[in-house]
Amino acid sequence: MYTKILHKHNPYIKQLKKNLPAAFHVYWEDVISKNKSRNITDARAAFAYCLYNYWQASQSQIAATIGIKQAAVSKLLKKHQDLIQFDENYKQKFALFLHLLE
Repeated sequence: MYTKILHKHNPYIKQLKKNLPAAFHVYWEDVISKNKSRNITDARAAFAYCLYNYWQASQSQIAATIGIKQAAVSKLLKKHQDLIQFDENYKQKFALFLHLLE
């Protein structure tokens, strides 16, 4: 079952896509690519976390938006929790990302 709740023209998705590159220094095209470099996976984790926790999107909706499997979304959400707890650089980038969203 596909839902259009995360359609690319949704204003919230547009705002996330606009501010994610500014905070994490990546291009949106890289975030939705298969690239697995650290800064890009960090940006994906932040994007997934925001959709999941602030907008209550399901993991399958997030997977469809980013173009990954649902199991990968679970890993991204776990990665975000670990990075927030242990990586000061990620924590600063995520704080900037949230600030840009306000």
